[in-house]
Amino acid sequence: DVGPIRWEIAYVDQHLGTKALPKQDVVAYLQKHARRDWLKLWKLSGKTKSITKGRNCRQIKAAYKDFVLGQVKRLESVSEVETSQMEVEEEDESGGNNDTAETVLKLIRCIYDLAFDNQSLRNDPDVRCIRIDKNEFISQKLTTKLRQQMMDPLVLASDALPSWCEDLSATCPALFPFEARQLFFSCTAFGVSRAIAWIQNKHESTERARQGGTHRPDDGHEFRIGRLKHERVFVPR
Repeated sequence: DVGPIRWEIAYVDQHLGTKALPKQDVVAYLQKHARRDWLKLWKLSGKTKSITKGRNCRQIKAAYKDFVLGQVKRLESVSEVETSQMEVEEEDESGGNNDTAETVLKLIRCIYDLAFDNQSLRNDPDVRCIRIDKNEFISQKLTTKLRQQMMDPLVLASDALPSWCEDLSATCPALFPFEARQLFFSCTAFGVSRAIAWIQNKHESTERARQGGTHRPDDGHEFRIGRLKHERVFVPR
């Protein structure tokens, strides 16, 4: 045994199958350190002697290389998460009161990524995952304020929504339920003209529901600010 050098990819690739590194030693090493699902994928689960007879050096080399590269990627993912946490802590220590909200949002994003987005960490039994319900991230007060802004026809028609609406929806969507984000997208993503049409259609739907389906848009008291212009577009084939 020559220490850690024995388990480097280059050493295994050069000496596998020789007296310096028998196939049985590599298979035993993988069975000791790899996950069960990975061993089943590479057909390395079972008795060491039978696996050594059934798998040639080329197959074992490929499996060992995949195992080492997978470990490197996992360590890089853990390192990125730790680096993000350290950055949040450093900014919290060095920043003033003006950076408090931004620091909290970064922390929320880090926790959300740990709980839901990082699949490699969630599937690793050696890493302790965070178990949090997605509803715990939703802010009812911010959701109410966002809905109030979108319910103001003058604000939508003049494209005068506060900047925090778009900023929070884009950078930290976990704070809002899907319905609120979909509503924000419907009334802001396609310009002022479509925002006005969306407001009028929503008003008509509300009136129709209030009157039991008898409301007509051509009633005398009803008026429309404008209609969407329909244009034909020719697409060459």
